[in-house]
Amino acid sequence: MTSVEPPPPMSLGSRILNLFAAPGELFAHLAANPYNVVNWLVPAALVGLVGLVVNLAIFNNPGLVQQVRDLQDHEMQKRVDSGRMSAAQADQAREFMGGPGITVIKVAGSIAAVIGALLVPFWWGLVCWLVGRFLFRAPMGYLRGVEVAALAGLVGVPSLLVTLFLSLGLGRLGAGAHLGMLLPQFDFSNRAHLALAAVNLFSLWQLALLALGTARLIGRPLVPVAAVFLGLWV
Repeated sequence: MTSVEPPPPMSLGSRILNLFAAPGELFAHLAANPYNVVNWLVPAALVGLVGLVVNLAIFNNPGLVQQVRDLQDHEMQKRVDSGRMSAAQADQAREFMGGPGITVIKVAGSIAAVIGALLVPFWWGLVCWLVGRFLFRAPMGYLRGVEVAALAGLVGVPSLLVTLFLSLGLGRLGAGAHLGMLLPQFDFSNRAHLALAAVNLFSLWQLALLALGTARLIGRPLVPVAAVFLGLWV
């Protein structure tokens, strides 16, 4: 009887690099090994750290900060026009935004970037688990889905960096690798504009990795699993 050799060990650094270089090999390794908390904690922490740096860099740019103030001012004016806010309240809010308000938003955004990076893998892990366990009837554990989600979430690192470089280079808040960049003026309150921004190169890349990781864990072909994820995204 021919013995099956166990797969060679893969260091954490190799796992991270293989997400971009050889994702199929990475997820095959993941499926052949037991759950490891490092597989989700370290990638999530890396994304959170980069998100923190990007948030601070954006809020240290005067031009982008002014765009944040303009967006807030536009929203407050809409509330005044609709009767949801008085003119006096709007003036107080503008005064706050001109003083400590931006600092509060910067700190809150930094905290949200870190906490969000740690929590998002649990949401996408739930999606992976539901797809694998109930749609494809495979014995897949929830935390295995979290591993896949966190590793796929590493795509957020280049995504955040591209967003930062485009925002600083173009002086445009909300810049990124999405279809919204084709618009001459992006309106954050316009649903059609937001829908175009959702068609993001890195989001689609992450979606493909989620499908590939789930397919490897449950031992199913990639195409039907990818079709389910694409349908959920749409």
